[in-house]
Amino acid sequence: MHLTPTAISAALLLAPLVAAHGILVSPAPRAGQGIAPGPKFAVFPPPADLMALCGNNNTPGPVSATFTAGEAIPVKWAITIAHVSNPGVTISIKYNPGDQFQPLVAGLDVNSLTSTVTLPADKVSDNAVLQWTWASQADGGFYLECADIAVKAAAVAPPNAPEPTVVAAPAPTNAPAPTVVAAPAPAPEPPVVAVPTASSESPVVTAPAPEPPVVAAPTAPATQTSATETAAPSAPPAPTDAIPAAPTAEGATSATEFPVTDCTPEESAPAQAPAMPGMPAPMPTYSAPAAEYPQTAPAQTGSTSVVFSSALSSKVVSGVASALVVGVAALLTL
Repeated sequence: MHLTPTAISAALLLAPLVAAHGILVSPAPRAGQGIAPGPKFAVFPPPADLMALCGNNNTPGPVSATFTAGEAIPVKWAITIAHVSNPGVTISIKYNPGDQFQPLVAGLDVNSLTSTVTLPADKVSDNAVLQWTWASQADGGFYLECADIAVKAAAVAPPNAPEPTVVAAPAPTNAPAPTVVAAPAPAPEPPVVAVPTASSESPVVTAPAPEPPVVAAPTAPATQTSATETAAPSAPPAPTDAIPAAPTAEGATSATEFPVTDCTPEESAPAQAPAMPGMPAPMPTYSAPAAEYPQTAPAQTGSTSVVFSSALSSKVVSGVASALVVGVAALLTL
């Protein structure tokens, strides 16, 4: 005989209730359940129609816990009076009001007081119902309570990125070895020649002393002189020249007398010029000795010209010699 839910509820109300020996603790059961003494259904084995219900409260209540699909959730209960567990505790779930409860685990030892069950990974619901039952053959009855829960979908993991395709590198070909060309040796650097710095003072070059001119002394006449005559006088007497008077007649001369100087030089010792400091000794000078000649010229015109010319030549030679001596002395003083 098939019992309707209404008939089952009426039968449960009429069934004898005894002190509760087991209750659901977590998740929190519906109102009126989970509190001792809870109802015990003194029927064994539990009928299938009764197992489709939630005991003494079949009205859905507020969601007491939210879980994730595929999650392992803990379920806890309490035993107030110990009994033989056989056949034990069963935990079931349904996702919609018209569905049948699907067992998640069965035959658990009631004395363990807890168990961990895993929710299906492919089902979700905002009005799911978790059912807890304990049947005891030795006790002669069963205990049944329910909890309203929600099951959410698990977070969608991002798709796995495709693995990159590994492209094998082509095998290297036997390329010819590069020709090594020796670099030319660098050109040697030119030597560095130090340029001497110009001195602020130019070197002093000492000019060599000029060589004194050599004046050849005139050849002395064969006339021998004494030692007294050889010494040069300190200064020759200045000759006095007399201008001859004009002749009064051809071949005649004036009786006016004038001194005549002998043009024949005599050999004498050269006078030494005073020595200059730091200069070489001066060259010897030549002086013609003065001689006494007759002061009266012959009355002939031709003789007067010869005597005058001889006297003039002697003076010129004497003057040139003196000028040479003075010039050489001046050069030596420079």
